[in-house]
Amino acid sequence: MTPDIVIELLKILVAPLKKVYKSYRLWRYKRKSVKPPITEEDAEEIAYVTLSGQIKKVISYRNIVSKKNYIAVSYKPNEEDYATRIVILEQVGESYRIRWKMEYQTSIVDFEVEDIDKDGTQEIIIRSLTGGTGSTTSFLTVYSQRYNVSYTISETRDRQNLAGPIIPQIEFDPEPPSDLKNALERCAVKRGFLTSRPQIDWNDVRYAIERWHHDNGPNPDGKINAIFYDGQSPVSSSGVPSDSEPSRKNLPFSSSIIKSHDDGKIIWISYFKNPLVGYIKDSNKWFIAYSPSNFYEWACSLAYDGKRLWFGVHALEAIYSFQFDTMQLHRHRSIYDINFEMDSTVSYKNGRLHINESISLAQNELDEVIRKIEEATGPKKT
Repeated sequence: MTPDIVIELLKILVAPLKKVYKSYRLWRYKRKSVKPPITEEDAEEIAYVTLSGQIKKVISYRNIVSKKNYIAVSYKPNEEDYATRIVILEQVGESYRIRWKMEYQTSIVDFEVEDIDKDGTQEIIIRSLTGGTGSTTSFLTVYSQRYNVSYTISETRDRQNLAGPIIPQIEFDPEPPSDLKNALERCAVKRGFLTSRPQIDWNDVRYAIERWHHDNGPNPDGKINAIFYDGQSPVSSSGVPSDSEPSRKNLPFSSSIIKSHDDGKIIWISYFKNPLVGYIKDSNKWFIAYSPSNFYEWACSLAYDGKRLWFGVHALEAIYSFQFDTMQLHRHRSIYDINFEMDSTVSYKNGRLHINESISLAQNELDEVIRKIEEATGPKKT
């Protein structure tokens, strides 16, 4: 028997023993890790003398490959710094040093310590977020001591673009190795990330805005498809537009009312950073007549000429018209070669539409404007 054959036979015999030994080490490690290696009180004291500042949370732990103690700490430094920081303290001799710290600063929600891939090395799991009026981004950062790398899963929701993606935009930074990615995904789902399913029910009232843009596009100019929803959602029991509950409990948005107008059959209601809604009094149904793609372009003034609703738009150099019986929605950047300014106002008095108190159009002139548009565009959506 040659030496090479002997070596191969030994490898075959040793492989199961290695697997058994690895399982035994993990079992011993898990038993020893049931209790933290340092009391919370002692860990807080160590964190304070090492870092100073305001210690907010400490978690002590060990890893299978080392007999050293580690302490994950969230704290606020004494300097004028509003941000909470996350660091790992590592035992060195009888003292401690900063082994790792979170490089970038976001609004940290919480952190945990967990062996997400069950290899005996603990990971630090940090949940944080950032955002403003238009969008929010949630982060799940997992620091792997085995790879000495922080992996971040981010989910960004752009609420400014009402015609934009419905589920959050997901990114991994950096892309994790395959043996860790599945564990990261399980860790994320457990904490509420990566749970937005791409299948939605378009008939669900919660997706009324998304359905409107799905059917009509981001900025339609022509015949629209309107979906009619049951319920007296946009108005109170007295038939008057109301910001209060329960009159709006079925609406998929909750912002305040900007303007309203009752034309006798339909109550028109414009919502802040949200659509223009029509409530049909006889049938007790409501629908979306206009939804801005950019939520800053809400309807800011309303006027009814007996046939159609006219409305000015915030942050847009245009006005719109909507005719209910034909479902025609048109954007007008100018009329009779008169360009409109941003936040144009409209009103209807004595049979004339007044725009910015400087333009006055009679009913026949309004009819002619619409006739020319529909002659040029035809009955189809554009």
